[in-house]
Amino acid sequence: MIKNYLLFILLICTQIIQAQQKYYAVNGEIDLSTVNFDDNEIIKLNGDWNFYWNAHIPPQDFIENVEPNQTGYFRLPGLWNAYIVDGTSVAGKGFVTYHLKIKLPAEKKMYGLRIPRIETSYRLWVDDKLLKEAGIAGTSTENTIPSWETAWLIFYPQGTSVHITIQISNFDHRKGGIAQSIEFGSQTAVRGTQNRIYNINIFLLAVLIIMTFHHLGVYFLNKKEKKSLSFAIHTASTALYLASHGEMIINYLFGTLNYEFNVKLSWWSVLFGILSFTWFLYYAFPKFYNKKYIRILTIVIGIFSIVILVLPALYFTYLLLVLFILISVMLIFTLQGILKASLVKEIGARLSLIGTLIFMLAALNDMLYDNGTIKTFLAVPVGTFVFILIQSFMLSLKSSIAQKELEAVNKKIKALDTIKGRLLSEPNYKLSLAAQILNQELGFYKTYFIIPDDDALIVQAANDPDAKMYENRLPELMMIEQKTEHNFIPLELIIKHLEKKEPTLISDFEKNIISINYFKKSSTNYCYIYPIIENQNIKLILYFEGKGNLNAFKTELLSLLESQIITILENNKFLTELEELNRTLEEKVEHRTAEVYQQKEEIAAQRDEIEEKNTRLKIALEQKEYVNRTLTDSINYAKKIQQSLLPSKKAFTGIFPDSFVFLKPKDILSGDFYWIKQIDLNILGQSNRFKIIAAIDCTGHGVPGALMSIIANDLLDQAIIEHHLIEPSLILESMEYGLRSRLQSDKYDERSKDGMDMSLIVINETKKEFKFAGAHNPVYYLPAGVNEMEVLPATPYSIGGFEVKDIKKQFKQTTLQYKSGETIYMFSDGYYDQIGGIKERKFMKNAFKELLLTIYEKNMAEQHNILETTLNNWKSSSKQIDDILVIGFRF
Repeated sequence: MIKNYLLFILLICTQIIQAQQKYYAVNGEIDLSTVNFDDNEIIKLNGDWNFYWNAHIPPQDFIENVEPNQTGYFRLPGLWNAYIVDGTSVAGKGFVTYHLKIKLPAEKKMYGLRIPRIETSYRLWVDDKLLKEAGIAGTSTENTIPSWETAWLIFYPQGTSVHITIQISNFDHRKGGIAQSIEFGSQTAVRGTQNRIYNINIFLLAVLIIMTFHHLGVYFLNKKEKKSLSFAIHTASTALYLASHGEMIINYLFGTLNYEFNVKLSWWSVLFGILSFTWFLYYAFPKFYNKKYIRILTIVIGIFSIVILVLPALYFTYLLLVLFILISVMLIFTLQGILKASLVKEIGARLSLIGTLIFMLAALNDMLYDNGTIKTFLAVPVGTFVFILIQSFMLSLKSSIAQKELEAVNKKIKALDTIKGRLLSEPNYKLSLAAQILNQELGFYKTYFIIPDDDALIVQAANDPDAKMYENRLPELMMIEQKTEHNFIPLELIIKHLEKKEPTLISDFEKNIISINYFKKSSTNYCYIYPIIENQNIKLILYFEGKGNLNAFKTELLSLLESQIITILENNKFLTELEELNRTLEEKVEHRTAEVYQQKEEIAAQRDEIEEKNTRLKIALEQKEYVNRTLTDSINYAKKIQQSLLPSKKAFTGIFPDSFVFLKPKDILSGDFYWIKQIDLNILGQSNRFKIIAAIDCTGHGVPGALMSIIANDLLDQAIIEHHLIEPSLILESMEYGLRSRLQSDKYDERSKDGMDMSLIVINETKKEFKFAGAHNPVYYLPAGVNEMEVLPATPYSIGGFEVKDIKKQFKQTTLQYKSGETIYMFSDGYYDQIGGIKERKFMKNAFKELLLTIYEKNMAEQHNILETTLNNWKSSSKQIDDILVIGFRF
């Protein structure tokens, strides 16, 4: 696809390359006597013209063959800046005369000239007839009035040759001379070309104005559509650019404008056109641009615009190089964002990439064309027009996609309403009817409602053509232990996949050996296991079998029907119990009546026994309260001991000034803790300062976790302070060995499953680098100038814990250079494993990563508060399930 884009751009480039010029002026003369001007041919009067520096030669001198003091020959088109006169390079300021003799065919006819914009005032004669005067061309600043104009001139030659004399003065612009070609042809050809150019310009101008008002209307109807506002500014700027360049249509619409105002207008149109284009792409693809950089560019361009407003054209035109740099920076910034969007196949990004490249080429072309470096044409209006066409197509594409998505949603809503309507119309406590409705509406072959009960799976209801004869006995038949094979559904397969607590589709039965015999007998070609989770427990298992393919439409409807199905299940349970209660109520009443008489006799005897029991209970309760109070006091004291092992806030910020620590134990004592140290080592005769930080998650929480944290703290001190280990991987390996030695993990009968997950970073401030190694726990790293999170991976083993058979644990180490302002986050699994939200689910790693990505630019205290507030809002009334530790610091 990228190759196609490049070929398309190459085709555009080839269309703007100048055709080979047939005729050139040589030594101030061009021979057009053999040209057939009936062919409407337009000749560019390019080549060497007679050149007279700091002199205004009257046209009569050339007609009467008086020999003026000629400076030399000058090749047009071109600026006279840096032209060498008497060994010295001339500047843009000055006054000159250009002269060219044209030999014409013998046939008499009317001819025409197209005069481009000349810097900055001039008089033009054909023979001795003055055809055009733009401004006042004087010999000093005081007697010169600048003007920006183009002209189309018609004349009738008296003979077979004509003299063209142009007197030019420039005291108001950095550039001096004629940057574009003067064109010559028959009256018909010149008028036709003029009309064609005007028609194209007027058409483009009309399109740009219409699009400006269209996007302004969209913005005013919806103020959130800032994309439309920025595009409206872009089209308006491009319209202004078209009107103030090329054929200078603005002069035909409003009369010849003030020179200074005209020049400022043209520069502003370029600046605001490209800046608004950059903002438009940002609003179209915000994920792929850094808004901070666009704001900086906006401020720089605002300052540059004020400079243009304040300074005269003679001075601010010397800032052309600054303008080129600004435009180049904005174009490169714009391109990199749209390239990123294209690479990830963002909707409409590749079309926008084509339009952006076309617009960029047009902008570069116009910068070079306006400076006289290349001989093409003004391309930005055309580029913008092409971009408008592409944006229109992209809008149609997005509308089509949105329409399809809307149709899919409507289909889903309609199907959901139908199913809910049927479920509500039936007695909503009959699970068998609910199973039948799901079978019919979603197109399954079998449907089973299964409830897990200890080590058994109990079928509450089913709709199964293969088990019709057993329908009334299904609950009895399906009360089966895990290891028992069954004829109706593959129970072992269901139990195996319930461990994930996620919906599971099984269609490749060859990989599921434990149930291959079942599926050989089955007429279905897929099964779908859908557990409904409530408070981290499986409330109900929906088991389906079907023929064909399971599409996403069915699975989405199932997720939307969860609450409805749970309600039916609860109603079934309640009404079943109510029926059973009504059935046994009379028996219970009779039985209780007989018991009442017997209980009266027993009450007296029981009263004394109860009083004695109450006395014993009171004593036991007092003893229990004493034990609890003593135990709580001991645990609180243990908490003080554990906190004394942790670095104080002052010590932590002393080593990591720009940082935060968010530590929230589940119980009084914590299995999560952190460890820091700053040491100076002499390595190979050079002093190196190291900062070491570790985030550790020990097995369990409360008292067991706290005991493990003390062991971990001791192992860290031993590895780093006693053994002077400074490589993170070696430190982790030392802790692995030390933990197994202390817990006697080599003894088979006494093998400990206790261990710890941790991340460890060693920072070498001398070399401006850090090294990372992790045992099961990664860290998140935000390099400077990048708004994407980089995950530094950990080795997938814990320290201690389960022993990996025949594998010696080796911990991977990562080394990176760092810059000031870069951020690192270290954490345990407690934050993203916390249960909460409406559906009582885990917070999840991706949500945790996105949260950090939205707050990393804030100061560390704010980040700590946001993390705590977000966790509390998410957890709400749910219990905290694990210790939580999050550490953030900036270099």
